[in-house]
Amino acid sequence: MTAVVRHAAVYSHFACRWCVKGRNADRQSITTIFDLAPDHRSILVHPGAIDTFSLQLLPDTIPALVEACEDLRSRTVSGLHPRHGKRTLELREIHDGISTVFTIPGARLVIDYQGVGLHALQDMLTEIRDCFR
Repeated sequence: MTAVVRHAAVYSHFACRWCVKGRNADRQSITTIFDLAPDHRSILVHPGAIDTFSLQLLPDTIPALVEACEDLRSRTVSGLHPRHGKRTLELREIHDGISTVFTIPGARLVIDYQGVGLHALQDMLTEIRDCFR
């Protein structure tokens, strides 16, 4: 079962943390972590719960992510990778859902959200968007 898990603040690392599960290309469950930065100025996204594809997103990118999940339409937002600099996070429409696509030089991670996973992603992104209102 997919659910959004919310963690209380750990001020040296994050002010709030959300976790949501999707599926990778092999249909295995994969967790993505969304951290509200301690200074409340950005969201740090850790797909696969590791830092290989991590991105820092600014608050103005979050509404586009919410819209993509609600409309099931492709969108691309810019973020900052700690080692590779400016990168993009793509949301692509798939049958009955949305995929997140994270890329770094020579590698790509695709996570699909459908059904309950899509609803959890929608709820989580809406809550994150509301943190910046």
